[in-house]
Amino acid sequence: MPINIKNTPVNGQNGIDGSKGTPGSPGANGIDADCGFFDDNSPTNGGTGGNGSDGTGGTDGSPGVAAGSLDIHLEVLGPGIEISIQGGAGGSGGKGGDGGTGGKGGKGGNGDDCEASGWGGNGGAGGNGGDGGDGGKGGDGGSVFIYFVSDQSGAAPPIIDVKGGPGGVSNGAGGGGAGGSIGDPGPASSYSHSDWDPGPPPNPGANGKPGNKGAAGGSGNNGKVTLTKVTTV
Repeated sequence: MPINIKNTPVNGQNGIDGSKGTPGSPGANGIDADCGFFDDNSPTNGGTGGNGSDGTGGTDGSPGVAAGSLDIHLEVLGPGIEISIQGGAGGSGGKGGDGGTGGKGGKGGNGDDCEASGWGGNGGAGGNGGDGGDGGKGGDGGSVFIYFVSDQSGAAPPIIDVKGGPGGVSNGAGGGGAGGSIGDPGPASSYSHSDWDPGPPPNPGANGKPGNKGAAGGSGNNGKVTLTKVTTV
């Protein structure tokens, strides 16, 4: 008598993706010069942009569910027996969140034609990317026990599949956030002499570093198949 039994593997749940980091705030604008007849109050450079925050890590995928056990008792072990009792696949790991972008530097103060105008501020650093979650382990394959009195399967023995489920993949790490751009310089200022030195030019913010990719889950263990000849069932 043909027998065809196939389970529905129960897979693990996928991990949750991480959240993206928040962007950095813009830098404060510089203060304008206060030009006097005898003395001037110098302008200031723009402030540095805020740093982007780091992305959060993705969560791990859950393991696949192990298959159960199956007992079959037969008078005759004939051809046409196909059984599949496989373990569930592991869930995929969640992707890490991208880092937030750095804030733009603030605008430089206006020299107002009595002092040099200020530089724009430095850009803020980008946030680092979050780590990717690990994939879940595959579930173990099931166990099949067949008890029979007479083996008449001949050249068509039972086809039995008790493979363990595949491990879940990792969906990768978050990318680093882009560094913030340099703030705009103050307006062009025409002056004969400036006692104020705005210093070296500003720099853009550094890019954040990418997160680490999660590891793939291992495959489940294969199950066991046992055929036992008995005198009666």
